[in-house]
Amino acid sequence: MDDNLPEPVVTPRKPAATVPLQKPVKKGLFSRLFAPKKRSSPSLKPASMPVSPPPQKPGRASRMPGKKVFIAIGVIILLLAIVGVGVVFVYPMISGSESSIPGLPTGIPGATSTPATTSNPVASGTFVVPVETTAPAAPATGVYAHISYIGSWKATYGMPAALQTSTDSGDRFLEIENATGPVEVTAEKLDSSTRHELLVEIYKNGGLLSSGKTSAGFGKVTVSADATTGVGQASKVVSGNVTTTTKPVTNVTTVKTTSASATTVSTVKTTAPVATTKTASP
Repeated sequence: MDDNLPEPVVTPRKPAATVPLQKPVKKGLFSRLFAPKKRSSPSLKPASMPVSPPPQKPGRASRMPGKKVFIAIGVIILLLAIVGVGVVFVYPMISGSESSIPGLPTGIPGATSTPATTSNPVASGTFVVPVETTAPAAPATGVYAHISYIGSWKATYGMPAALQTSTDSGDRFLEIENATGPVEVTAEKLDSSTRHELLVEIYKNGGLLSSGKTSAGFGKVTVSADATTGVGQASKVVSGNVTTTTKPVTNVTTVKTTSASATTVSTVKTTAPVATTKTASP
C-alpha cells in the first residue's frame, strides 16, 4: 500500500523581491551645521609611553605701560603746549592785523581797516586814584613844629623845660604854646625805609626859622631856634652812627631909605645853613 502513494509535488520557490537601492540623501547647509558631530575614538597609547604634561597657561601681561606709551604722552603734551602758546601770543597779533570790516577779504593790497571805537565796560570795585596834594601852609601866627613823613614818626617838641610827645604819620603842624626863648623839635622815623624823607621845621608867624631832613632808615632830626629873636640854631641829623650838624650863619642886610625929611635905616637878619659837620659815634 505504501508503494501506491503518490509522490509529493515540489513547487519551486519564487525568488524574493529585491528592494531597489536608494541613493543617499544629500544633506543641506543647515542639516550639516546642526548635525551631530562624529566623535573619534581616542587613540590608546601604550602604558610605557611617557605622558606629556598639560600645557601651561600663559602668564598675565604686565599692566604697566611701556616706554613707547610714555613717549607718546610726552609728545601729545608738548604739542598741546605749543598750540596753547600760539593761541595766546600769535593769534592776537594775527587778528589785530586783519581787517575789522565784515565781508572785506584780508590780504588785499590797498585795503585799510578802520578800527571800531568801543567803550570798555567799567568793572565794579573800588579804584584808588592818586591825587597830588600840596603841603599845607604854615599858620600865620604863633610858633609851630612842622613834621612831614609819609610813614610813621615819633616827635618831641616845645621849650626844653616843657617838652611834649606826639606819635603820628603824614604831614602835621604842632603848636608850641606860649613859646618864648629857645624851642626845639626832635623827630625820628619808626621804620627802615630810605625812599622818603623825614622833614622837620620850626615856623614863627608863617616864617621858617630852622629845618632839617633825612632819608636814612630810622633816621632822627633835631632842630632848634629862639622863638623870641627868631634866630635858628644848629640842626642835628642822626643817620645810624653818623651825626651831621648844620650851623646857620646870620646874614645882616641893611636897607637904607632916604626921604626929604629924614633918613631911615632898617636892619633885617636872615639865617642860612652853610656850615656842616659830620661826627661818627663809636
